[in-house]
Amino acid sequence: MADSEPAADSGSASSGSPQPQSLLPMEVHRKTSSDSSESKKSAGKGIVTIYGSGQQEVEEYSFAETLKAFRYMEKARKEGKDIKTLLQRTLNTDFVKNSTSQVKSVIETLVEQTERLNEENEELRRQVELRHESDPHEAGELARLQQEVSSLQTQLRTARTDAAAAEAKIDGVKEQLAAQEAQASKAIDSLKSNVTALQSSLEVRDRELRDKTAMLHKQLDEKTSQVTALETQVDELRSGERGEGDTAAVAELQDLQQEVESLRTANSELRLKLQQSESKATCAEAKVEALEADLRMEREKRAQQEAETQRLIESAVEKEREHFLQKEKEMESEFQAEVRRFQLERESPKQQPITPPSKPQPPGPTGTTYTEQQIQEMLQEHQRLKREADEAADAKHQKIMALEDQLAAAHRKASRLEASLEEGRRSWAG
Repeated sequence: MADSEPAADSGSASSGSPQPQSLLPMEVHRKTSSDSSESKKSAGKGIVTIYGSGQQEVEEYSFAETLKAFRYMEKARKEGKDIKTLLQRTLNTDFVKNSTSQVKSVIETLVEQTERLNEENEELRRQVELRHESDPHEAGELARLQQEVSSLQTQLRTARTDAAAAEAKIDGVKEQLAAQEAQASKAIDSLKSNVTALQSSLEVRDRELRDKTAMLHKQLDEKTSQVTALETQVDELRSGERGEGDTAAVAELQDLQQEVESLRTANSELRLKLQQSESKATCAEAKVEALEADLRMEREKRAQQEAETQRLIESAVEKEREHFLQKEKEMESEFQAEVRRFQLERESPKQQPITPPSKPQPPGPTGTTYTEQQIQEMLQEHQRLKREADEAADAKHQKIMALEDQLAAAHRKASRLEASLEEGRRSWAG
């Protein structure tokens, strides 16, 4: 978007005064996906086409690579004034020397075109000086108009820089949201694995308790059978059928009765413990099911919020980009028309001194000039467009902040669910 700036600066470097004509031999056009059938092959990727004199296409470069080249040129601009020196210095930087991209070829092309533009500007400057010598009034009027055009160009560069900064900020927010989304997904997956592990532990413990209870039941049945047999023998001994004084059988019967009583007590305690365990397991399973339901609901809600967030961000970015491109195209068209009109005024034969028109007239390549009121209106319109862009960027930033707050609330709720699950696991382990 700032592709035509080096050409404009080359004029000031060669003549000491702004020369808007230097924009004509080299124009940079950013194609979009709707410009031509060729651009459909690279949908979504900006292409910068650099033209030479006579509108002959020279080369096409990636917009991102061209933007990198101009950024390094702007960095080098702070250390010098001559555009050719800046370009050469940029070529000698470590970034360009070690770069495997097309940045170096872009800058070399700009160096060659800058040299040609300097020669053309010098020739135009000599022609203008010759004409100014014969008409001082026209020279003053032209200088004033050139200064106004230079001011408009500076404002246009500022608007482009602000738009690029806004896009970079939006990209940063999108990356931050993506990282937060990945972190939230990881936390929910961890909760799910913890719930699964707790369920497995409950099943294993329940199975062990049931196996132990079955074994104790079997032992109790065996001992009960032995007790029954001994009781029968004792009854026979007491009835005198097998003799008297068999104290050994009586002692054995008493021992077995005590052992059976002990087994019955242990079995009762185990039954009570199993019932308590089953009750606790039932409560834990109910709590786990409730947590799983909450997790499902939270996950669905988060998915909806993230989808809505992504849709809003993409919609806002697309609208902002379309609005900016439209305004940029309009401003570029007005600026090019103004430059062409200046050139036509200089190249046309002198008929009469330039006088301000009595009524405002629309701009165009017809030899007319802008009045002070028209230029003020153009400046006011540009300022209004810049304010609108700033307000839209602020509104977009507020919306993104609100979405970030919603995402943070979802994270907090997921943390509370995880804490509840951990508490349930500790209570079950206790």
